[in-house]
Amino acid sequence: MKIIVDNELIEKSFERYAPMLLRIAYQDTQNQADAEDAVQFAFMKMLEKRDFEDENNIIAWLIRVTINKTRNIVLSPWRKRNAQFKEDMWATPDYESMEILDAVKKLPKKYGTCVYLHYYEGYTIKEIARLLGENENTIGSRLIRARKKLIPFLKEDEQL
Repeated sequence: MKIIVDNELIEKSFERYAPMLLRIAYQDTQNQADAEDAVQFAFMKMLEKRDFEDENNIIAWLIRVTINKTRNIVLSPWRKRNAQFKEDMWATPDYESMEILDAVKKLPKKYGTCVYLHYYEGYTIKEIARLLGENENTIGSRLIRARKKLIPFLKEDEQL
């Protein structure tokens, strides 16, 4: 049964998914305002969509639109000229271990996004591959490489 897009669906989806989408967007943009713009854009695009197959289709679609918008923001010529954006939105009560998140932030985006979706949002490799439009083996390899890249960051934090 198709789910019809209406104001109530958008409000419920916003309440449920906006915090996660903000964290995903911030992973790429490293700027709260840009992350908020990307999420707002995703929900504005949702207004144009007529229906979804099911609940899983809604979140997958929102994640995909948010990630695409953050990439556009990051690659924009204006952003490249004004690369002085580095504020920290990660210090939220949603996270138990700020040291690990700080280490994840230091990873290249392609690894950080996979780590975030897998370990913080609980998506499987198969689901992440579908969301990002990548091969499952690619996502699995990125997670393995990300874990290896995190070891030095975590050891560095232990020495403090």
